[in-house]
Amino acid sequence: MATSIPRQAVLENGASLPRFLAFYRELVSRIRARHGSMQNSCRISLTEVERFMNLKQNYERMFREFCPDGRLLKDDLMGFFNRCDLWPTQGDINRSFDKIFRGSRNTAEVVFVLDCSNNSDVVDFRDQIKFVRAVVDTLDIAPDRTRVGVVPYNEDVYNAFGINQYSNKGDVLEAISRIKLCPGLTRTDLALRLMQDMFKDSRPGVQKMAIVVIDAPSAAREKTRAEVLRAHDMGVEIFAIGIGPEVDEEELAHMASTPEHVFLVHDTRSLVLVRRHLEHRFRLDSQSTPYVASNKSHVCRPLSQSETLEIVWTAYPPEACDLQDKARSRWIRPVVGGKEAYALLDDDIIRQTGIRPCLQLVIQSRLRRDGFIILPSDVREGVQRVTNEAQALDLIDKFIKDRRWIKIL
Repeated sequence: MATSIPRQAVLENGASLPRFLAFYRELVSRIRARHGSMQNSCRISLTEVERFMNLKQNYERMFREFCPDGRLLKDDLMGFFNRCDLWPTQGDINRSFDKIFRGSRNTAEVVFVLDCSNNSDVVDFRDQIKFVRAVVDTLDIAPDRTRVGVVPYNEDVYNAFGINQYSNKGDVLEAISRIKLCPGLTRTDLALRLMQDMFKDSRPGVQKMAIVVIDAPSAAREKTRAEVLRAHDMGVEIFAIGIGPEVDEEELAHMASTPEHVFLVHDTRSLVLVRRHLEHRFRLDSQSTPYVASNKSHVCRPLSQSETLEIVWTAYPPEACDLQDKARSRWIRPVVGGKEAYALLDDDIIRQTGIRPCLQLVIQSRLRRDGFIILPSDVREGVQRVTNEAQALDLIDKFIKDRRWIKIL
């Protein structure tokens, strides 16, 4: 068996055995960390690796069949899991998704757009860079937490770096310090276009935030307005900061996501006040939740195959993770002999199992344990205690029918 694995690794996974083992070890390390396990050792048997290869190949084939265009909507994750003969709850999927893409504490994609065109005062420019560094310093920067990009511009974009480029705060702060003053025309539209390109690499479901700092009107006003609309449409939450008397206040208001996202200051020294407002508005401190201005700011782009499988491995850890006890057995999703009970049933049995037998089981369990079950009242607002199984079933049937009728109306 061991001699067949290298050939299988090359033919089916496009990698040599050493490279595939390295991939597997990195995956095991990531999954353990997401589940709070800090084990460093990773003992892997070739039999184990072969089973993982077969699973991976099967899930990839299922993905190609389920998503011919190579993209999966988040709402379709449950359908994909079931197609793979996996039967998690929606909560299991949501928790796995959040562990990967929303990390912990503060999680966001943040891009600073800096107008460096008309600012001829080196001291003012340094104040602007100091402001950006101070805001970044309050962020919890890591690949699974907050990621930062910066777009300095004049008549073109220069010294820019995207949200994928640096994975720690020190590297981000150093890159910001290297930005130079380059006066010229003010092509805000070009900077906003690059900002949108950066957000295409954002993690699914993670909020996208932009802090735009300008000190002059755009040289291409209509193009800038068009880019602003595109940014809003893709769910970017924009904070617009204007410095000095030359700022076009109408352009600033159009750029910001809401009126509360507009800040206008007389000079760069006043940016310290804006920073304090941002810390409050953004909820950048670790004790609170980031401010959300629009229901579009958490729009989840479609998932790729690799992202989808990462969710699968997080919900169903590979053997080498030693996390098999994470698949808890619950009445709604029982596990029998280490295998989900739903996977033991064929499609005909699942289709023939109506909701009434399930309700009876729940009602009987509650009556035996508590002597009563609390259900919506059929004669008044609120709830009532029911001690009879037949009466409880009738009340639930009536409640379901009433809800369906309301939806029709």
